[in-house]
Amino acid sequence: MLSDSPIAQAGAREYATGTGDNTAAEASNQSPLAQGRWATLFALIIGINQYVSPNITNLEGAVADADAIEEYLKENMGVLPSHICKLVDKDATRAQILEKFQALEDDPRIKKGNPILIYYAGHGNTAKAPKNWTTEDGNVQSILPVDYYMPEPQSVEIPAGSDGTIGVL
Repeated sequence: MLSDSPIAQAGAREYATGTGDNTAAEASNQSPLAQGRWATLFALIIGINQYVSPNITNLEGAVADADAIEEYLKENMGVLPSHICKLVDKDATRAQILEKFQALEDDPRIKKGNPILIYYAGHGNTAKAPKNWTTEDGNVQSILPVDYYMPEPQSVEIPAGSDGTIGVL
């Protein structure tokens, strides 16, 4: 596990906003909901409208949906801003998505039983499962990161985030 490394610990502290953990200060400014059931909720919110690949149709409402989820968590549920990480458009690369999943695992603030919300608004895909994976129908579902590149002749494909990859994280 990476949680013992100084890099992972620093990344976990800066997971949500890049400013470190200021949970106590935030809690004093939050509604009574923050002191209740949802005070321990952590969220990773991803919204992608504009894809790198010219072969993927851009979307219009995914980032707005991600923004609405973030606002709902803060305003209606009292989730602390430092408990929310949001990646939109150019920041929602495969590497960043995987890094933020790992940061959730390594975050020392997250305890067993704490709720974690993963919200994704963007394109998805179904592909044939790798030979060593067992699935019900032989396929895997995946989310498409912003840098997923639909292969063209002489191009390099950036892998999608499959349900198997995300499940392992």
